Amino acid sequence: MTKTQHQYDYAMVGHNYISYMMSIPLIKKGKKIIVLDDDHFNYGDMFTNSMLYLDAKFLSEYGALEDIPILSKVLEYTDIKGHYFYLGRKSFFLGLNPFDSYRELTRKWPQFFLETSISSEEFNQYYFESCNTLAFNFLFNKKSKSSYLDIFLKSVHPELIKLFEGFFSKFEQKKNFSIELRHEFHAFVFLMRSFLQNRMAISGTKSEIFHLFMAMLSPFYVLKHEKLVHELKNIHQSFGGTYRDLKMVNLKLDSNKLSGIELFNFEGLLNPNNVVFFGGNPKIENLRLKNAEKTAYQMIKGKIQLSKIPDYIKNVKLIFTSPIKIGTDHPLFEVTFETQSLVFNILSYRRNGDKLDFIKDELLQSLHADLNYLYPEIDFEFIHSELDFTQDIFLEDKNFLAHLKKDNKSLTGFSHFFMQNSPVVFKKLKNVFYFGPFNNESLGLFSSLVELKKWQTKIA
Repeated sequence: MTKTQHQYDYAMVGHNYISYMMSIPLIKKGKKIIVLDDDHFNYGDMFTNSMLYLDAKFLSEYGALEDIPILSKVLEYTDIKGHYFYLGRKSFFLGLNPFDSYRELTRKWPQFFLETSISSEEFNQYYFESCNTLAFNFLFNKKSKSSYLDIFLKSVHPELIKLFEGFFSKFEQKKNFSIELRHEFHAFVFLMRSFLQNRMAISGTKSEIFHLFMAMLSPFYVLKHEKLVHELKNIHQSFGGTYRDLKMVNLKLDSNKLSGIELFNFEGLLNPNNVVFFGGNPKIENLRLKNAEKTAYQMIKGKIQLSKIPDYIKNVKLIFTSPIKIGTDHPLFEVTFETQSLVFNILSYRRNGDKLDFIKDELLQSLHADLNYLYPEIDFEFIHSELDFTQDIFLEDKNFLAHLKKDNKSLTGFSHFFMQNSPVVFKKLKNVFYFGPFNNESLGLFSSLVELKKWQTKIA
């Protein structure tokens, strides 16, 4: 029996609010869209379940522009949660409000940050107004010659620019630091860029560090992602969009195009004119993603039952690294202590073909040793553990002098999929697109949001 042919302008593979950001405006413009919820293609939890104020404001402006009310009030789908960061045993607390975060940074890192006499009310006002202007300018910027740095400098309040310049100057001055202080500075930047930008680096261009500076001051928002996506899916379908919770089992390739998609247990063949993949680490038979072989770390999530947890660390969330862990197989982790267990995400060096069974014991030993280092007074007894790979990917950037580079007009270079005609010959696919960390998204989530809007403007 011949399968029914289903024609679509776009098949979007990956079920998250970013895929619906793209689908809903295109449906309104008359495009026929299907969103596929395939577990093998998506962003990881760290990417979709958290955001900064700048991200939320961009989404809000985008929702107002495209008449998607749910996105315009995205902050109603979030809670603010501050985090403890540990650099070795030195801890600092960020994520509640800009002034308190900057005061904490100057208190713990006076060598890296300038003191300020701005009042808390003025500081917070300058910060939120600057982010509001940044979001607007990034969304509506039409000057092709404008770099990301240009937009930051014309959008951020002069008083905050002075404080940023003070921090950025340390990248040039670090050559005069003592060895210990230089290692500490590198580890601090590594920790902040990894957590806030999904980029493992100890340097960065001026615009990357400017974004990092603003990110460190932001409230940290925990997104109720499932609730938001459920409501966006309803809007998508109400405008005539199609949704399928089915895995792809076969791709039909014709010349340099992807011409068809077979879905598991689906009586039909999808014939999309274009296919867009959303997610951290897409693995597709006979296709290769440009940049996918770059050095990267993958995230492993887990839950460990403990024999006991002292009351003073219950409900505490911390993110940890140290100068001696940079470059190791497990350089950073985050942990939340619950009543009788701990939930963690740990970065692990990505090797093709790695299975959890191969690295589980080493990973747990590393985590146990780090927890004992942080809390030598506690006897952490691991009773039972559950681990799994997530789809969070963190690219490594070893350009130690990136702060001397000139900023590009755009921070993102799009990756492309190639189909394999033979063991050594690959041909670029014209109608397959990708949004995820392998696009060199050096500003994390914010890069994805800005570049998606640029791309959507071109195709609409």
